[in-house]
Amino acid sequence: MPAWLRQNHPEVVDLYEPEASPASRAEDLKEVWKSAVPPELHYTSWIADRAVDFIKHQSKRPEPFGLFVSFPDPHHPFAPPRPYCDLFRPERMPRPTIRAGELERMPAYLGEGDDPKNEPYIASGEQPREQGFLLRTDDISAETLATAIAHTHGMVQMIDDAVGRLLEALAGTGVLEDTYVLFTSDHGELLGDHGLLRKGPPPYRQLLQVPLVLCGPGIRPGTSLGALTSHIDLFATVASLLGLPTPATDGIDLKPLIEGRATAVRDFLFAEYHPRRDACLYNQSVITKDWRFTRYPNEPAWGELFDLSRDPWEHWNLFSESEFSSQAHRLNSILDQGLPPQPLIPNEVLGAY
Repeated sequence: MPAWLRQNHPEVVDLYEPEASPASRAEDLKEVWKSAVPPELHYTSWIADRAVDFIKHQSKRPEPFGLFVSFPDPHHPFAPPRPYCDLFRPERMPRPTIRAGELERMPAYLGEGDDPKNEPYIASGEQPREQGFLLRTDDISAETLATAIAHTHGMVQMIDDAVGRLLEALAGTGVLEDTYVLFTSDHGELLGDHGLLRKGPPPYRQLLQVPLVLCGPGIRPGTSLGALTSHIDLFATVASLLGLPTPATDGIDLKPLIEGRATAVRDFLFAEYHPRRDACLYNQSVITKDWRFTRYPNEPAWGELFDLSRDPWEHWNLFSESEFSSQAHRLNSILDQGLPPQPLIPNEVLGAY
């Protein structure tokens, strides 16, 4: 998009900068402002425009088509354009959930984090850091944090509107009823929960539990599922829905869940975080219906254990409590068998901004 914008609307390029904001920028969190970019020239709209054009073009052709549409938002910086930056009132936003003393029971790096008063970008030539590394919210005012949350809701609404345009395009060209539409996200956002902002290494539920919405031929509207599933299941599931051969994958076909023939397809999930720079942040997790266990193979003294049946939003780490050591050992054994540590997998930085 930057090249397209420079060629077609060069006067808008600088409007993406915070200095062009029509309102004052937050001093205690540099990545909160109201974007001056016209909504029709925002990257969310530009992506939707290209997708709509593709749908209209391909629908005239006889063969089936597939389309992958990826929106960068919702993401920091928290800077949607008007009217989306003003749709939600900060004082009405849900407050972050924090339990006193919870971070003191967590791995030490959670007490660090980036400085919210610094510019949120990687300067040219700098050593790459962990992208989107978490922030502590101790020094961020309640008003600024509420504005970041309101702006996030605004970004989500802008994407909702964009996806609505895609559905209208599919309907307008007569192919919606024959089309599978799958909506998901790559990660979540802490938004102040646990006293933290952004994302980063910790596998908190706010970061790992993402939306997954699917509609299409044969799928019952309004069906809601609570089974443990993973993004690695999508390849097998899409192939199954399309009647294609089962691909070689670690994922599981979710079609039995979708059709109501099963209520569960797996007993646990795996998660893994490979850091860019700090090797001690490499972590692996196993998640069951009732537990989440995380280990740091390069820092054995660190660990996380949460009883999800009693503490569903992970506010009290039980890793250091002796009475739960057998539970931690059992879950650690599952990781040993299913996801042996591989901390040295190359993680080359291909680009930074």
